[in-house]
This record gives sequence, C-alpha cells and structure tokens, in this order.
Amino acid sequence: MKGLLIKDYKLMKNQKGYFIVLFLLCVVFAAREGGESFCVGFITYVCSLFCISTISYDEFDNGNAFLFTLPFTRAQYALEKYGFGLLTGILAWAVGTLIASVAWGLRNPQTELLTQWLPQCLMLLAADWVLLSLLIPFQLKFGAEKGRIVLLIVLGVLFAAIFAGGYVLQLLNVKLGDSFDFVSALEKAGFTAAVLIIGAVAMVISALISRGIVEKKEF
Repeated sequence: MKGLLIKDYKLMKNQKGYFIVLFLLCVVFAAREGGESFCVGFITYVCSLFCISTISYDEFDNGNAFLFTLPFTRAQYALEKYGFGLLTGILAWAVGTLIASVAWGLRNPQTELLTQWLPQCLMLLAADWVLLSLLIPFQLKFGAEKGRIVLLIVLGVLFAAIFAGGYVLQLLNVKLGDSFDFVSALEKAGFTAAVLIIGAVAMVISALISRGIVEKKEF
C-alpha cells in the first residue's frame, strides 16, 4: 500500500502549479468578508477530488491491466484510495482552516475560535468524508464518464426526494423549527463529534463496498 501512496503522491506532485493556484484562491476567498467557510470547504473538496482523478489515471489506456500485476491485493488498492483521499483532504483542510482562522480572528477578535469557528470547520471536514464515500465507489464501478452520469442521477433523485419531503411536510403543516431548536440546544462539541462519527462511518461502509467492487472487477 505504501507504494500505491507514493505513486499517487508523484501524480499529485506533477500538478503542483494547480495546487499553488488553489492556495492563492483560498487566500482570496478568506480575505473577503464572510468567505472563510467557503475558503475551507473549497480547498478541502477540490484537493480531495484529486483522489478521484488518480483512479482515472490508473484506468487510462488500460493501465489497470499492468498495475494489478504488481505485488498488492485488490483490497489494498481500494483501501489506498480512501487513505490517500483522507490524507489529501485533511492536509488541505488544515491549510484552509489555518488561513481562514487568521482572517476570522482579525475580523472577529471578540469571538472564541474553538467554540464558534472550529466546529464549522470540522463539519466541513466531515462533509468531505461523505463526499468521498459517495464518489469513490461510483468511480471504481462505472469509470470516469459513466460514474459522473450515475452520480448525477443519484444526487438528482436524492434532492428530488428531499424537495418532495419538504413539500409534504408543508402540506401537513409540520414545522421543523422545533427540531432545529433541539440541535441548537445540543452542546456544539457533542454535535460536531456526532457529525464526524457519521462521516467516518460513511467512509468505512463505502470502503467495504469499494473493496467488493475492485475484487469483482475484470481488466
């Protein structure tokens, strides 16, 4: 698995100009008032998506046929993509959080970073884990083009279901205000921890699914 991580790191190293531009954009977003959260989310999600592009690189010109002759198992290949995605996302998240925290602290000197700002950043990290847990299996199963189409269909169905559910609740005159008040009443630390756990569980389930996909795949 170490060799696979080095391979993907080398691919990332070839795109260093791309990441420099991302860093500069992150600084620009953080410099704008109210752009701190977008700065953290933007650099985290975009860098994590590089994990998806490494799968496309592996598949290019039937490269997997050669790649899987090397001394690693298919399960290790699938798990490495999650490890690489996690490492890349956490590193990008740390950089984005540092930049945005400086901007936030300068604009809001009276607020406490640990209680008001950091929980938001941690929730963005958890959202990144959920995003990876959705994208990687689709990419491994359907490839770059088909995977994108299938994912868009799934997300479209999901958003349609959410919209329909909201419409039904409105017809039934059910108010969600009490639920939001309940969430607000929870301790921020406990709620943030729960969101991170959900993201971690999604990653574990997704990794198991991806391992099964790769083990059954023919090259």
